[in-house]
Amino acid sequence: MNLSFKIINPEDIHYIKQINQNDVEKILQTAISIGFKSLQMSETKIDCHSYIDPLKQMIDDSTSESKNSLHLIDEKLNDLLHIKTNSSRKGKLSEDLCCQLLNHKYPSWSFKDVSKEGYEGDCRALETDIGQILYEFKCYDTNVNREQIIKFHRDMEHTGLKYGIFVSNTSGIVGKKNIEWELLNDDKLVIYVSNMGMNGYGCIIATELLLALVSINIFEKDKHWILYQNFNVNDIIENLIPCIDDYRRDLESITKHKQCIRDQRNKINQSMDIIEKNIFQIELNCNSTFSKMMNIIDDIKIEKQSFQDITIDEFIETIINPKMKFYFKQLLKLKHKEYDISIKNNEFYFLKDQQLIAYTKCTKIKMDLIFTILNDQFIVDIRYEKLKNREIVIEIKDDINIWSHIQNKFKSV
Repeated sequence: MNLSFKIINPEDIHYIKQINQNDVEKILQTAISIGFKSLQMSETKIDCHSYIDPLKQMIDDSTSESKNSLHLIDEKLNDLLHIKTNSSRKGKLSEDLCCQLLNHKYPSWSFKDVSKEGYEGDCRALETDIGQILYEFKCYDTNVNREQIIKFHRDMEHTGLKYGIFVSNTSGIVGKKNIEWELLNDDKLVIYVSNMGMNGYGCIIATELLLALVSINIFEKDKHWILYQNFNVNDIIENLIPCIDDYRRDLESITKHKQCIRDQRNKINQSMDIIEKNIFQIELNCNSTFSKMMNIIDDIKIEKQSFQDITIDEFIETIINPKMKFYFKQLLKLKHKEYDISIKNNEFYFLKDQQLIAYTKCTKIKMDLIFTILNDQFIVDIRYEKLKNREIVIEIKDDINIWSHIQNKFKSV
C-alpha cells in the first residue's frame, strides 16, 4: 500500500533528518507498525482478556504438542530398544541404570559387570570402605521367586563375599518386605529392596542401608574391639589389605575349581554308569550267544554219537529216578507201531523210516519231548507246546491231557 502524507512534528522531522537516507523508508514502515500496535493496546479492556486469552491458547497448544511429542518419543524409544517385548533387553537396561547410579553416587568405588560370569551375580562393587559387595538386579513383571533368592545366596557362597544387595526394581520379592535385611550363617549380610521403580534408586537405598548396618557393627557385639588392644590400626590394615585381597582371590578360584570338579565328576560318573550298563548288557548277550553255540555243538555231538547197543528194557532198568522211569514207560505205551525207538546218550529217539521224528531231553527234574519240524507248514498248540529253534517242545507232566496230546501228535506226524 502506497501512502503519501506530511510530517509536521518538529521532533520527528529532526529525527528523520539524522537517519541515513537509504534507511528512511524501512524505519518509517517499522514506526507505523509500532504505532498501530500501540493504538490497539490503548483499546484493551480492563479485564485483560485480550492479553490472557491469546497467551492461554498459546500455552494450551504448546502443552498439547509437548504431550504428543513426549508420547511419540516414548513409543519410539520402546520400539527402538524392544523393552516391551524383550524381557532380556529390559533386564539389561535396568542393570545399566543401576550401575550408572552407583558410579555417580560412589565415585571413589569401582564397579565390575559380572553378569556374564557364572556364580557371580550381576555386578560387584570393588575398592569400597567395607569390602566388596555383590549386587543382583531384577526387573520382572511378577514377584521374584524363592529360587532366585537361593541362587543369589549360592553366588555369595561361591564368591566368598560378605555383603550382598538384591534389588527388584519393578516387582516384589516373595517372602520379603519392600526393604529388609538378613544375616546368612551369622557372617554374611544381605539387603533386599523391591518396588522402587525403573529409575534404579532402589540400589542406592540398599547400599546406604548396608553401610549404616556395617557402621554399627552388625556382626560384632563389642564395638571397635581392636582399638582396645593398642594396635596400630593403620599399619595392620595396610598389611592386611593385600593379603586379604590375595586370599579372597585364591578362595574364589578354589571354590570355582571345586565346583567345576564336582560338575565334571558328575558328568563322568553318569558316563561311567551308562558304559557299565552297556558292558553288563553286552556280557549278557555274550553269555546268551555262547549258550546257543554250546547247544548247537551239543546237538552236533549227539547226532554224531552212535546209538547205544542196549535193549529198551535194560535201559529202563538202569533209570534210578522213579518219575523219569514212569515217563519213559508211558512214552513206550504211546508210540505208534510205525515208529522205531533207539537209545543214544540215555535218551529216546523216535525214528520213522530212518528219519528222526522226535527225541527226549532230560534233566534231573524234568523231561521234554522234542518234535522236529519236517516241513514249512506246521501247527503249534500253545496250550502244551513251545516253538524253539525250529523244533516243537512239549514239557512232559503227569497230566492225562498232555499224554493224550502226545499220542495224537505221534499219530499226526
